[in-house]
Amino acid sequence: MRPGLFTFKIHHDCIAEIKHLQPSVVKAFASVTSDDWWASVADAAPNAIRVLVHGEISDNQDLSNADADADATAKYLSDKPHCPRTVICKNEYPIWNGADARETWSAYMVRWIIRMHSHGLHVVAGEFNSGWPRVSLLDDVNWWPDFAAVDNVLDAGDYWGLHEYWGKAGPLGWWPWTVGRHLRCPTAHNILIDECGYDGNTDGLGYNQGWVGVLTSDVYADHIIQYHRMLLSDPRVKGTALFLMDYQDRKWTNFDIWPIREQLIARAPECDTIHPAVVMPARIHLPVTSYVRITQTFAEHKANNPRGGWGLDFSCATGTDVLAAADGTVDKNLDYGGLSYGKMAQVNHLWGFTRSAHLNSFTATKGDKVQEGQHIAESGTTGNSTGPHLHFEVIPFANRVWPYRVDPAPLIFGTEEEDMTDVERQRVKEHANSIPFSFKACHKVGLTWGGVEWIEGNKLVTVGYKAGETGEYRVTTPAGNYDINVVTPTVEKT
Repeated sequence: MRPGLFTFKIHHDCIAEIKHLQPSVVKAFASVTSDDWWASVADAAPNAIRVLVHGEISDNQDLSNADADADATAKYLSDKPHCPRTVICKNEYPIWNGADARETWSAYMVRWIIRMHSHGLHVVAGEFNSGWPRVSLLDDVNWWPDFAAVDNVLDAGDYWGLHEYWGKAGPLGWWPWTVGRHLRCPTAHNILIDECGYDGNTDGLGYNQGWVGVLTSDVYADHIIQYHRMLLSDPRVKGTALFLMDYQDRKWTNFDIWPIREQLIARAPECDTIHPAVVMPARIHLPVTSYVRITQTFAEHKANNPRGGWGLDFSCATGTDVLAAADGTVDKNLDYGGLSYGKMAQVNHLWGFTRSAHLNSFTATKGDKVQEGQHIAESGTTGNSTGPHLHFEVIPFANRVWPYRVDPAPLIFGTEEEDMTDVERQRVKEHANSIPFSFKACHKVGLTWGGVEWIEGNKLVTVGYKAGETGEYRVTTPAGNYDINVVTPTVEKT
């Protein structure tokens, strides 16, 4: 993914740089360019996506007349054959002002896109500010359905336009918060990241901070190359426009990448290989040191809770070591008290999150770098839990089906038998049987399963209940033998 340019023909012509860089995108304002200049861009970089900013319309937040806005753009382009026929929409409209604002924006966009198409023009829809539309990674917010009508009127020549910026930690440090959000966009259409780069605002350093005086040129060039390698994980992303080359208003001088143009040109071939950190592995580490069995499968979670929280439940005693499933950074250690996940640890692996819930305690803190198999917590029964167990989720960034989880079982246990150890084959066999063994044991003796189990010595212990009675029954079977047809449970009233 070669870096593209959001450029201004003010202090520099930029054509020579465009020719050497071969950017993925060239984006510029109509007001500072000409038809002849755009013809030169097409000659210098024939494969670049050329995008026009019709500033009188894009920077005007008025949504009252979509047809008139489209007609004005078509009239402007009528005698300019070399200007781009792909035009951006309203720039960074405040969609965070509530559902009504999103509904108003969507209604305008649908009419504008249809009208633009009638003029033979293509569009870049969205132009959403960095980190928007908000998608809560804890499942309480999903804004993309608000834009479904817009998505439905886009065609193969159109794009969603997103803005992504990072702070001093670079793209790896900000993935997927203010960069990488494109992965959450559930569209099948192509995407342009038509503003991107370093923005000091994300570090609280003040408005218009820019990279100059904060990062060295080498570090910023590293950031840019790193980011474009990471974008290769999403084939829908067709280009970027770095913010910015050259400038019109002096307040943006600290963002100008003119000083590092030669570094970017020289290093552009590095952008042709995907960054390995964002590639999801075929296998991950078992997240717990010892457990009896899987007590609730991914499919069962999905059936029981359509809002999310889908994963695997591993039965294990309180205090069992919980392990990092892959290399990463501890992203969150949260405590919901007696609700929801209880104590929860989340690790950011750059290809996605893994989440461990209902913990007794944390042994790694937020921000810690962890390696696969490293001890990060101890299991427990906090939050909405019926007994000691580990709840484990895998949330790949590239999974665009809300609420984003995938079944951890194939990643942990494998799918090809020749790749499995004997222990893993047994675990897969257990997992394939979605009815927990403890459930079967209780059912065999006429009890309702209590949803909890643990190991005592060489015994598997669970609890059951009988209709119309108070108290509970202790149900014991030999540990390791999960054939309910031959096992006879021992029952005692407690």
